[in-house]
Amino acid sequence: MTGTTWTRRLVRVAGEFVLIVLGVMVALAGDDWRDARQERQMARTYLERLTVEAQQGVTTQKNQRRRFERARDASLRLVHYLDGDRSAVPRDSLPDLFLLSAQTGSSPDQLGSDATYRELIASGQLHLLHDPVTRERVVDYYAAIDQVQSFEESMFRMHRVVGEITGYLPYQLLRGNPRLTSQQRERITHELRRPELIREVPEVHAQMEMLLGMIDNLREKGDSLRSSLRAATGPGTGSDGAETTRSRRR
Repeated sequence: MTGTTWTRRLVRVAGEFVLIVLGVMVALAGDDWRDARQERQMARTYLERLTVEAQQGVTTQKNQRRRFERARDASLRLVHYLDGDRSAVPRDSLPDLFLLSAQTGSSPDQLGSDATYRELIASGQLHLLHDPVTRERVVDYYAAIDQVQSFEESMFRMHRVVGEITGYLPYQLLRGNPRLTSQQRERITHELRRPELIREVPEVHAQMEMLLGMIDNLREKGDSLRSSLRAATGPGTGSDGAETTRSRRR
């Protein structure tokens, strides 16, 4: 076999090898492009879902703060009454004040949904939020929600007294379904003479002040998070973020 023939064979083999390598590289590049595109789409979906949840949290947190304010103000009036200032609080209003004070830790209302955040954590997809500031604010916001809810659950459970007397929780009675009977109102008034409740009411009032400070901190973190999410998703994504996604797909 001549040298020329060998040279041609080598050139042909080398050419085939290069084509194979190029084909593999193109295929891998295509896979990388599809994976990156899929990640961007997933990240966008998560950001829009977080935006919707954070926006919904504005209303729920505002409502919860009003509930905490009513509990704080009612517990303060009970403190004055138990300190001996009987003229400041009519006796027949004591059960109502007690219900308002006792509603902490017993309401089914939440401070905001955390379903998307829990999904991100459970699936290990938090890294899809590439912006470190947005990612940090997401973590801080949901940590603040957990902090407020854990603190409220750890507070003194005055609502247990209401449950023992009526079989219902304070928030159910405050919504008027059912209403307190005259006998139940009298029993609640009588319970306020118990030494443990006399000690507990001032502590509940102090805890309510702390709780209001915590929920204000939560709302500030929510404002920062919504600002980051708006920057990450662009205009047109807000409380109707899901609708924005559908419109874009159409």
